[in-house]
Amino acid sequence: MAALIAPSPSARANCLQAPAAETSPDEAGAVPAARGGGVVLSVAELERALLARHGRSERGASILQHLLESRLVEQLARQAQLAISEQAINARWNELDMAMVQSGESGGLATYLESSGVAPAVFRRYLGVALAQEELARRALGIPPESKITGEQQRLWLDEIIAARGLKQEAWPFADGVVSRCGDLVLTRDEFTQHLREQLGPSDLLTICHQALLLKRARERMPDLTDAAVERAVSAEIERRRAASNADPKNQGVPFESLLAARGLDLVALRMDPAIPVAALAHLWVDRTQDAQGLLAFYRAERELFDGHFGTAVETSIILLKCSALPNEFVPRTLEAGFAEAGALRDRVLAGEDFAALARAHSEDQASREAQGKLGWVTRANVQVPEQLRQALFDFVDRRSPQTWSELTPAQRILGPVPVPSGVVLIWPGARRPPAPWEEMSGHVHRELRRRFLEECLRKDQVRLTADSAQR
Repeated sequence: MAALIAPSPSARANCLQAPAAETSPDEAGAVPAARGGGVVLSVAELERALLARHGRSERGASILQHLLESRLVEQLARQAQLAISEQAINARWNELDMAMVQSGESGGLATYLESSGVAPAVFRRYLGVALAQEELARRALGIPPESKITGEQQRLWLDEIIAARGLKQEAWPFADGVVSRCGDLVLTRDEFTQHLREQLGPSDLLTICHQALLLKRARERMPDLTDAAVERAVSAEIERRRAASNADPKNQGVPFESLLAARGLDLVALRMDPAIPVAALAHLWVDRTQDAQGLLAFYRAERELFDGHFGTAVETSIILLKCSALPNEFVPRTLEAGFAEAGALRDRVLAGEDFAALARAHSEDQASREAQGKLGWVTRANVQVPEQLRQALFDFVDRRSPQTWSELTPAQRILGPVPVPSGVVLIWPGARRPPAPWEEMSGHVHRELRRRFLEECLRKDQVRLTADSAQR
């Protein structure tokens, strides 16, 4: 059971970036869940947002299962008059601490919990639950104290208990205040939302608090908006998402509502999630403040930005040879050797060999090698591609007209060797795609204006979680 509350490695990494907690009360004397941009978010508002996003999601279901099992074990322990002593918890803590140190966590369990955003008191509570489950399962299965009981044995015992009692999940959004029942054990909505706050960790809480506070800030920027106007904007946002989903070939014609259901969502939950009204109000703000001429003027003022990302693009293939000015055990090839080998491969292309076949055989960039050298469509501002590669590619593009592009011979097409941070590359420019037409480009302009509006309203780094955001 204790392992169930340990954050994943990705969650652990994200927790390190969360802002420091603040606990100062607001004017009414209540401690909010978060602050930012002069507005506050109450715990009740946070819980509504969490319930919308995770009340039926896969992650929420996992957290609810953890809560159910913890409460059930605690109930069974009370009925069996089983009390886990502080001495037993300390002993298991020390075992885990030693295991952490041996695994390379120099600060031990305490440092791990701190970096993971897990309060030691919370961990100790669930450590006690884990010890209770172990002892209850041992007794039920007749396993003597000196014999080991496995996690699988404990899992099977607990599953049988739940099956015998019966488990009923109540309908979302839990209007009567009950989330699930297992025999005479009842889990309330308040318990579930509190457990969500406890289990999600600072990074996830920061994200949803930021979105909820953003919604308040966006409403402040449009004080004339009625609730009915906001609802209409949200409906329009949902319809835009529906249209985009229906047009996406990856969805293979699956209805929008079915895709939502696969994520544990529906249209009601979507409306409750602050991310949707935030997007809706940003769209409405740009529509209110910019007409067609305004969008065009903004594009002209920021042309380098938009043309860099959505202008001419080239379907590009490469052969990368890793080398270094200071060779080492990981990159033993010198720059001179890299240029020489790349030059020899270039000669083979000029002699008629297929670039894609050579890339598959010789390129040392795994992703492009598996795609026969293809990087995909590269634009001038594509930061995922080394600057040196983009510079060489678009120097080549700028010297040739689109009309003559398809007439290029292999000798005219292959570029390099070009030095990049990881070595040297040969570049093969493929198809050339013209800049996005204004109908499409205006959508990119609109999206950038929406992004800037939200940045002006409230940046994520301006949000501060309070002590009550995670637990009461």
